Amino acid sequence: RTPRSHFGSRVFAIVAVMAARVLSRNIKPQEFISSLGAGGAITGGLSFPNLRRAPFWKFFWTQNFVARQHVFSLHHTGMITACVFFWWWGAFDTAPIERRDQYYMNGPRFRMHSAYANPGRRPAAKIALEQGKVRYLFRGNDHPFTVNEQKDFL
Repeated sequence: RTPRSHFGSRVFAIVAVMAARVLSRNIKPQEFISSLGAGGAITGGLSFPNLRRAPFWKFFWTQNFVARQHVFSLHHTGMITACVFFWWWGAFDTAPIERRDQYYMNGPRFRMHSAYANPGRRPAAKIALEQGKVRYLFRGNDHPFTVNEQKDFL
C-alpha cells in the first residue's frame, strides 16, 4: 500500500466509528411522529415544520403569487397547487371512450387480451359486436360493421 491509501482507509475507519457512536440507540416513533396537541397535527402523521408560525394561506400566497414559483418550488404549497391544477386540467384523466376504441380496441393487443380472458370462446365475434354497438349507438353510423368484422360472425 501507498501511504496515501493507508491514510484514506484510516480516516474512513475513524468516520465509521464516529457514525456508529451516533447510532448507538434505537429511535422511537414518538420522537418524530407528532400527535394531536397544541400544534394541531394529525394523530400519527408527520407534521410540516412551521418555523415562522405563519398561517397556511400566507405560505400559499407567498409561494404562488409573490415568489411566482408554482411548480418547481421548495415549499409544499407549490406541490399542492400543481396537484390541484392537474386535477382541474384533467391531464391524468382516463382517455374518452372514442380514443380508447380508436387505438386499443382496434389493435391486436385487445384481441389477444380478449382471447386470453375468454378461453374456448369466440372473442373476435364479441369484439366486432361491441365495436359495432359503439359505432351505431354513440357515433350514429348506419353501417357500423366492416367486411372483416362481418366475417368474424361466419
